[in-house]
Amino acid sequence: MEIVVYILTTLLTFMMMEVITWRTQKLAVHGFFGTLHTDHHKPKMYPYF
Repeated sequence: MEIVVYILTTLLTFMMMEVITWRTQKLAVHGFFGTLHTDHHKPKMYPYF
């Protein structure tokens, strides 16, 4: 039974870390640093460089 608790704790921790990092990336890149990130979405003159 103890191993099940460890496995569930590990999975839950991993899932929560993914959610937190996804939300942080959305907030930081598209919020605070949005002006720095906008050029990433614009078409480039030379797409290979």
